Amino acid sequence: MAATNPADSWPTSTIIVPEGPNDDKSLVYTVTDTENQMIMIPHYTFSETLLGNVTYFYQTLAMISVILSFLLMVIVISMFFIRKEIAKRPSVRLSGWMGLTDFVLSFILFMRFNYDFMSSRNEASLKVLNWLMCAMPLTFVLLNSCIVFQLQLTVLMRKERLAQILSRGYEAFSFTFGLGLPLITFKVFPNIVWDGQQVFFLTIPNSGTHVRDFLVSDYLWEFIAMAYCVVVTVMLLFKLYPVWSRIRSNHNDLALPEGTSTDSGGTATHIGTTIEKKFGGGPYGNSSAALSNPGPYHGINDSVTHFTSVPNSAGTVGGFYSPLIKKPEISSNTNIGSGSVRGYHNQPPPTPGFGTGTGTGGGNTTNDSHLITYGSAKQRNQIRKTILRIMLYPIVLIVFRLPYDIFITAPLPYYFYHAIYVLCGIQGIFNFVVFLLNPGLDEFWALLRSKFSNRSF
Repeated sequence: MAATNPADSWPTSTIIVPEGPNDDKSLVYTVTDTENQMIMIPHYTFSETLLGNVTYFYQTLAMISVILSFLLMVIVISMFFIRKEIAKRPSVRLSGWMGLTDFVLSFILFMRFNYDFMSSRNEASLKVLNWLMCAMPLTFVLLNSCIVFQLQLTVLMRKERLAQILSRGYEAFSFTFGLGLPLITFKVFPNIVWDGQQVFFLTIPNSGTHVRDFLVSDYLWEFIAMAYCVVVTVMLLFKLYPVWSRIRSNHNDLALPEGTSTDSGGTATHIGTTIEKKFGGGPYGNSSAALSNPGPYHGINDSVTHFTSVPNSAGTVGGFYSPLIKKPEISSNTNIGSGSVRGYHNQPPPTPGFGTGTGTGGGNTTNDSHLITYGSAKQRNQIRKTILRIMLYPIVLIVFRLPYDIFITAPLPYYFYHAIYVLCGIQGIFNFVVFLLNPGLDEFWALLRSKFSNRSF
């Protein structure tokens, strides 16, 4: 038995087209008599010719997004079997789940422009599809927010232990709220129908409840999450800028700016150390075994480079050391300012610390700052890139989801509707591109190359 369109059982609707000389003719109003109330709903109409022209374009973008999202999931799953330590890192784990949400959303976007398929769905199927179209983006936003929250805990608040505990529940939190909150929509919008003319789900709320409808919709929660991500991202930029500005110097001799160690308690050192150990789960980890087995990409793991502190007698950090480059070469009794530095020439770097003045493996300093000789410009450039990589995670969220939520909540010119669906179609594509820049993926490729290069055929 063929499924019937639930719109057939709805109250009679009347389409009103604006007739003013300056009115947008593509913007029409559906007037529906439901529960003895006349409701006028503005929306856009799509001609068959235009629909035919844009369908192929939208479906192509959506299918590319489906393929790349699936490939992202395959890569993350492969990491679990080949090197589980990499796959367990929060950014890698959450990227895999974000790939799943992009896969489902892109597939639905691909099917929504199949008029025959969508028009033949019953009301229950339409509600499920509408729920997934709301739940997948919200879950994607929450997963991104968890990455930003991890950065907030480790970099801004220095709550490494708390971050380690909470990171285990990021997926459960995101999917519980991401899948659950949109269910409230069905209580607010009991009538959901597929309107082939405007290629969209048509919902008819009760009259006079628009404020309540927005408060319980998924758009509100997405706005809150994205606003949080924007604020934390700006704070991270301010936090990382002193480190970045020193590294981008054209000189080989670097020293932290005066007051950095005493004012911030070794902030520059702490940033690299905590993100690497807690957020990135890098080779240092928390054990002596990790220290003795740095791995193929020593110091390049899941965000900024691991900067180990060089403590001084006052218990502050006067400089930082990066495992990306060779041992710091500081000659003994080098005069800097009014004091001197007992160097670490041809000695192992000190044990990673947090600016507590308790490091081992080196001498001590008697001045507030000292110089560390860095390697080549290529190595400094690598450090800059690893700092920038941690800032890429919220980019897809802010660039692609925020405009969609803004555009979809207000009547806009006709061409904006095309723009927001293009953004939805390429969201999965750009999420895959950002994942390719993940330092954990660099380490995974290096591991694969090492395995295959050592294999004899």
